[in-house]
Amino acid sequence: DNITARGITADLEAMHRIGIGGVIMMNLDGRMNKAVPRGPMQFMDAQWQQMVLHAIRECKRLGMEFDLNNDDGWNSGGPWITPALNMQMLTWTETRLSGPASFSAVIAPPAKKLDTYTEVAVLAVPVPPAATLPVPRASAVPGAIHGLALDYGAPVKVRSLTVTRVSNKMLPRKVELWSSPDGAAFTLLRRFDTGWFSAGTPPEVSGGLGSAMGRYFRLLMPDLKAGPTDITFKMGTEDCVDHWRVKAGFAYMGEHGQDSPIYGLQDPVVRREGTIPRPEEVVDLSARIKDDGSLRWDVPAGDWVVLRIGYTPTGRSNKMASGPGLGLDTDRYSKKSLETQLSGMVDPVIAAARPLSDRGLTYIHTDSYEAGAANWTGALAAEFKKRRGYDVVPWLAVMAGGRLIGSSDQSSRFLWDIRRTLADMFVDNNLKYFRELCHHRNLKFTSEPAGRGQFLYDPVFFQATSDLPMGECWNQPQEARPRPDCKAAASAAHILDVPVAGAEIFTQNRVNSGRWAETPFSLKAKGDMAFCYGINRYFFHRCILQPDPDRKPGLTWPGVGINFDTTQTWWNAADGYVAYLSRCQLLLQQGRFFADVAMLTDEGAPNSLIRPQHEAVDPAARPDPSTITEGVLRHFHQMPFLPPRGYDYDYLDPGTVLGA
Repeated sequence: DNITARGITADLEAMHRIGIGGVIMMNLDGRMNKAVPRGPMQFMDAQWQQMVLHAIRECKRLGMEFDLNNDDGWNSGGPWITPALNMQMLTWTETRLSGPASFSAVIAPPAKKLDTYTEVAVLAVPVPPAATLPVPRASAVPGAIHGLALDYGAPVKVRSLTVTRVSNKMLPRKVELWSSPDGAAFTLLRRFDTGWFSAGTPPEVSGGLGSAMGRYFRLLMPDLKAGPTDITFKMGTEDCVDHWRVKAGFAYMGEHGQDSPIYGLQDPVVRREGTIPRPEEVVDLSARIKDDGSLRWDVPAGDWVVLRIGYTPTGRSNKMASGPGLGLDTDRYSKKSLETQLSGMVDPVIAAARPLSDRGLTYIHTDSYEAGAANWTGALAAEFKKRRGYDVVPWLAVMAGGRLIGSSDQSSRFLWDIRRTLADMFVDNNLKYFRELCHHRNLKFTSEPAGRGQFLYDPVFFQATSDLPMGECWNQPQEARPRPDCKAAASAAHILDVPVAGAEIFTQNRVNSGRWAETPFSLKAKGDMAFCYGINRYFFHRCILQPDPDRKPGLTWPGVGINFDTTQTWWNAADGYVAYLSRCQLLLQQGRFFADVAMLTDEGAPNSLIRPQHEAVDPAARPDPSTITEGVLRHFHQMPFLPPRGYDYDYLDPGTVLGA
């Protein structure tokens, strides 16, 4: 809201003087810098829209490209998105019954957000008789900084472990479970990665143990920092799908698909196959439940769990939005949600800019996907049947609680189908449809769909939907190389046969950003490496508008990004650096890329790209090469990561190969 026509003109002319060819305009919340007072304008009011039109006119006058982000802040949302159009998440309650008996009572409704809930199904699932573990005697593990020792007094059989953190903080990353029959010699049962984010609920990860016997158990957290812990553990007696919360889309690991090996590992062998219900044994009670939640049912013999399953909004909103522009994020699986988003912000700007349509406005942009996990939408059941060829309903108990249906293998395959369906709907109902709607408006579409929070990470498939594929190349001290989605963006450009692959470049986090410490000398090496990855158009992150060009040192935003703007002391001498980049980009946009090797990405979602191995391989989780994907083999060093030195490669996604 600190916007002036004078500042817009001064900044654009300053960019033009050093050779910058265009801008993506993003409206961001300036409240992170509490020393900066609010300006007189508000997002989307008449004054604000006039400033956008002024920026378009000035870009056209200077021969610069003007692109518009699709919302306030980033992601894709706003105040026009209702709870029904927000991203959705499955929710359920469990009621345990024993038969034969006559049941008549109200089934508790599932938790809901934003006072919005839609029923999906009510199912009765046969389960083994309830079993509970005795209360163990707990103590500290001798010699361990963070560890819990459990003595059950006699040998017990455990089949699962659930680790819960009270917040989305990333520590501890690892939890180890050890067992012993005598308290002296311990065997490692499992090592769990607990560094998951979740959609507004306490982050949990559940691991199957098969059938583990022991009297003594140890839970170790070797990488937990010193201090109090907010972690709970629950040992279970029922089998579950390994990492079911992650595989079902309730939680995710950030940072560009680095969790993908989890999805390819085999579940621990479950030897009670005879007690696992078949899909046809699941009873659909949906027609029996009344509007008030009451259910009458003659319970057959045996033990049952009644699942009341529905979906509710995630409540996620667009990030870093100003007050008037803050709202719910769009449902990425719904065309109606996207249409509402474009009509809320983009269409009013387009209508006002129509006299400047001669390249005054070029691209509509959607930024890095950081909207978190969402695993349902109103049309999912119908889309699942159409795309996968079978009914989702009998299998919903796998999503709602991680229970096994059919077998452990079939249950994991069902969750594979769920994720693949969601990824396909994200492409068809959001990315491809976004491009179609832009073309209908005589505009082009660019996006960063493989952002750090993209839990369905299928980067080549996603990025090949853009008119200008884009990755991210951060300037973090701990990131020696550009992020893998830069190579994916270049590969997508080659698949599309378009000459330009872009990257949001030199982004930094809050710790390192906004300190005027960067120079062309410090940026050049990372930028040159991005060129080697196939990037040939820079999108500098960031240039903050200076509403008063005479006021020094000027306005900054202590959020994310470097100060690539007129507040830099070297700005007026940067024309040589920009000219070097422009020459490189011009040359790299000529001709056609020649790849020695085509690297096929996995068929699943998420899938892994070639990346350095950052962590030691877990010997307890070493995979069977005959049963899992190449991406997992690369992760565990059972397949080379890269072609030989001197050779280059492109990624190909399975859809491109099948359509060739």
